Amino acid sequence: MIKVLQADITSIGGMRNVIDEETELLQGFDFNVAAKLNTTLYAPSTDTIDPAAGTLTVDILTFIMFNMVAAPGSTTHYRINSGKAEGR
Repeated sequence: MIKVLQADITSIGGMRNVIDEETELLQGFDFNVAAKLNTTLYAPSTDTIDPAAGTLTVDILTFIMFNMVAAPGSTTHYRINSGKAEGR
């Protein structure tokens, strides 16, 4: 994430933004190092970000919850959320 923010050379420190040219550096980025998405969710997926339209699409292909989610044994429910943020 630091590399992405440092790519914004026009804003002052603390006010830097993710710029369109550097979003590919976020591919595979996880905010939670203790529970990375690729070690908890094994469903094949694709994502598409369209900055012009302001949309994010995540397609989770064939999904078998008992085989494709590594959750604690007492888990009865889980939720998959996705989000996109844009700074102005």
